[in-house]
Amino acid sequence: MGTDEDSTSDNLELLQKYVDSQVQAATEKLLTGKQAVTTGSNNTSPLETGTDNPWSKDGWNLTNKLKFIIPIKNRLKINC
Repeated sequence: MGTDEDSTSDNLELLQKYVDSQVQAATEKLLTGKQAVTTGSNNTSPLETGTDNPWSKDGWNLTNKLKFIIPIKNRLKINC
C-alpha cells in the first residue's frame, strides 16, 4: 500500500476515514424520514414506552423478569 511503513500507515488512515464517512452517510440515508414506532391511533406503542420491558421504569414486572431468569438459571445450573 505504500513504499514504506509511514506511507502505508498514512494510506490506512485515509482508508479508515473514507470508510467511516461512507458508513455515516449510509446510516443518515437509512434514517432519513424515520419516525418513532406508534400504533394507528397516535398512542405510543408498548415497544416505544418500554411497557413490554420488565426492567424498565414503566414496565417493571417481577413475574416477567422470572420468565427470563429461570431458564438462564436452569441452563447454568445455579442453585439459588
